Amino acid sequence: ALCDEIFARGWQEATEVLAPYKEELGSGPDAQSLLTEGTAAFVTWALDHPGYAQLMFWRPIPHWEPSQAAYAPAMQLLDQTTRTLTVLQRQGSLRADADLDEATRLWTVLVAGVISQHLSNEPGTSVRDGRFTTLVPALIELFLTRYGATRRRRP
Repeated sequence: ALCDEIFARGWQEATEVLAPYKEELGSGPDAQSLLTEGTAAFVTWALDHPGYAQLMFWRPIPHWEPSQAAYAPAMQLLDQTTRTLTVLQRQGSLRADADLDEATRLWTVLVAGVISQHLSNEPGTSVRDGRFTTLVPALIELFLTRYGATRRRRP
């Protein structure tokens, strides 16, 4: 029950951290700016709350998995991610033919990977100085290379 509470509370707090970016959606920021700012806020929150993050992104307790009720906030944030990508697609920032289910899954793998790599390899390093967290802009560039409305070329 305690792990369920921590897990659910972590996803609820993460959703609150991302709420301002949801509100900005549709008001003009381009996809790259929105993804960069939102991802930076989410990653920073996760690294500032490693106890939550470990339960949210890993399964450190053998045989424990969150109850359906505890998992609900995680699913709500996943749904919000898909809705965000849908709005970006409607705005023309993502390709019209982009598979948003695939894009959502890939996005979660990329962001959770940055968090996981940082927490497991550089737990005392700041977000600004981390070897993995400083890859967020490149991560977004890669994501937009695959799904962005305009294919991007590296300089």
